[in-house]
Amino acid sequence: FAFREQIAVTKNRVISFANKYPVLQVNVERAFAENGGEVEDWRAQAQVDYHFSFPRKGKTSLRFSAAQTFGETPLFRSFNLIGTGVDWSLGVPFSFETLAPQSILASSLITFQFRHRFKNNRPSDKTFRPEIALIHNMAWMEYANQDQHLYDTYQDFSKSYREVGMEIHR
Repeated sequence: FAFREQIAVTKNRVISFANKYPVLQVNVERAFAENGGEVEDWRAQAQVDYHFSFPRKGKTSLRFSAAQTFGETPLFRSFNLIGTGVDWSLGVPFSFETLAPQSILASSLITFQFRHRFKNNRPSDKTFRPEIALIHNMAWMEYANQDQHLYDTYQDFSKSYREVGMEIHR
C-alpha cells in the first residue's frame, strides 16, 4: 500500500510509478495443523520503503522491516536475511552482501537499510559516468527454537549485525 500511489494498469500487469510517500507492506501467514499437517504457527512481517531525491546530489533509499514468528515454528518457516556473499557475488539492493545465502535464520528480526547513490555532475565521457553509492545495513535478530533443530551453520547475531560499503555503478 502506498498513499496516493500512481499506477498504470496494462492487460496483465500493474506498474507503480515513483511515489513521494513511504510504501508499507504487511504480510501475515498462519499454518494450520488440520488435514494431516504437523505445523501450527503464525508469521507476521512488516516493511516500510522510502525513496527521496536531493537535486544535483543523488537519491536516498531507506528500508525498515520487522518480522516475528509465533508458536513452535519449524526451521523451514523461519525468517532469513537475504545474503549474497559467496566466492563470487552480485550486488543486490537491500541485501546483506557479506553473508552467505541461508546462513542466518531468525524467529524475530528487525532490519534497517540505508543506501545513497550520489549523482555524477561532472562532465565526462558520455559512455563512462561512474556513480558512487554508500550502503549501510543493520540487523537485530534472535532464534527462539534453536535447540529443536540440528542446523550446523547457525550463527548467533542476537546483539546485532552491521555492514557498511560502497558501490560503483556503470
